[in-house]
Amino acid sequence: MTYTVYNVENEEDTISPTFCPIPWQHQYFDTDGSEGLCYNSPVFTHGDLEWNGQEMKKIRLDMIAGRKNRACSVCHNEEKSGKCLSLRQQILNWDKIKYGQDMKWLKNHVKNVTRNDGHVSVKSNTLHIALGNTCNGQCIMCSPWNSSALRPIHKHINEQLGFDNLDIREFQWIKDDNLWKKKFYPLIEQSHWINLMGGEPFITKRQHMILEYCVDNNIAKDKTIYYNTNCAQPVPDKTLELWKHFKHIHLDLSIDDMGDRVEYIRYPVKWDQYLKFLDWCDNDTSDNVSMEILPSIANYNIFYYPDFVNWMVKQKFKKVNKDLGGLPGTNIVHFPERVGIKTLPEKLKHIIIDKYKHWNIKDNCDSNIQQVRDNYEWCLTRIMQLPKLLENSEYLGDLHGQDHYDVFNKWHSELDKMRGTNFYNTFPIFKEYQ
Repeated sequence: MTYTVYNVENEEDTISPTFCPIPWQHQYFDTDGSEGLCYNSPVFTHGDLEWNGQEMKKIRLDMIAGRKNRACSVCHNEEKSGKCLSLRQQILNWDKIKYGQDMKWLKNHVKNVTRNDGHVSVKSNTLHIALGNTCNGQCIMCSPWNSSALRPIHKHINEQLGFDNLDIREFQWIKDDNLWKKKFYPLIEQSHWINLMGGEPFITKRQHMILEYCVDNNIAKDKTIYYNTNCAQPVPDKTLELWKHFKHIHLDLSIDDMGDRVEYIRYPVKWDQYLKFLDWCDNDTSDNVSMEILPSIANYNIFYYPDFVNWMVKQKFKKVNKDLGGLPGTNIVHFPERVGIKTLPEKLKHIIIDKYKHWNIKDNCDSNIQQVRDNYEWCLTRIMQLPKLLENSEYLGDLHGQDHYDVFNKWHSELDKMRGTNFYNTFPIFKEYQ
């Protein structure tokens, strides 16, 4: 995949300042099987989000008219920071490459396929499915909604702190063969790009069944499959064999830091497991497989992120993050609020901002970066957005940071009791703010 740096100050060649191609191209299914707009949207089951349902039609009309819709609030808030490169803007980058810089084809396409009520006459061509919440990880930014392994953890901590328990069900829709036959396999047939998430997708039987369905029906050769994985275990051999039939396979690797810090964040995965997985990615994967380290940035690792990026660049991977010039993608965690960067104490925010100001990442990059200059600049802009968010009052809004930060401290205090870990020894920058 190739990225082009998006000029966030000039959207004259788009349909409107709030336009995003997703409602015309993409279908998203969350962990419980409910339809949503995209993985960046906080709106899932609050309305009719079927392809031509009332809520989706309203979203389309709002985008065409330049109105902000609540389903897109995360992107709009990120864009308040200036050169932010929200998901909406990233997708426009990709479409500029696909359709040309003037976006004339896309404008005409949207106009021709969209009725006055927001109904569209075309089918989606990309698909995002969260394959339930079966997972072997207990990541600190996650919840039982996305990880079955967190059920006992969250139940105990919520009881100790007097919080309401989150939904800790195991979602059964993923096992319903009739539902897949009637609904999901037809969507897979019409989609050229499919993103499989979890839980952890590699420990679900359905992941293998999806690949097998594509191969058996002779449609694999035209499809790109994306995965989000925690790298906790090797990819099954039967999955590797099926990959050979696909146009392209891409792995987003959920690695947020290194050493003790990532072991705390992504408990119980060990740093050695990550190193082994990265070595396999770099040396033992076929030509149709690419991969990208995609860290999730929250309040606990934003200070240490430059150190991790420096480490990554110095590894000089042959395949890992190759198309991005050796730099990582950057995913900003917005929920739950207790781990968001908005909640950091003011003094600590200034320390973090100062660290980024004195960090010259380009010193760690060699000349071969030129061959992927656009990708590199896009990643660099996304990384350097982080301190901008910390100092942008519009992005920070009226969130009561201290309240959420107090919950954050109480939460990992209880977590440490259960795990036998020590947050402040692992992340010493936080010691004076406990």
